[in-house]
Amino acid sequence: MPNIVGFNIFDSESHVIVGHDTVTVSTSAVGPTIPAENTTACQIRVNDQSIRWRADGTDPTSSEGFTSTSGDIFILTKETEIDQFKAIRKGGTDSEIDCIFFGEA
Repeated sequence: MPNIVGFNIFDSESHVIVGHDTVTVSTSAVGPTIPAENTTACQIRVNDQSIRWRADGTDPTSSEGFTSTSGDIFILTKETEIDQFKAIRKGGTDSEIDCIFFGEA
């Protein structure tokens, strides 16, 4: 069963999906392509390998940032967090993250 972490309260009934992105996480900090101006939340699922991530405008490194492992799911619900989210692989193997973006219904 995945670990689910919500950093803020997220009401999925008042939101609609506005886009998706799958990102390969490698040796350089990367973030997803945000699909719409009205994006109000982003659900991120970690696939394959552990990553480190930050959402404060500072790039993560392989030894700095929050650690999420394969199967973890977390939700960002602040526009600044979504805009500033970046991830990097933690170990020696690339990972992928799947991102689902939500906007107000």
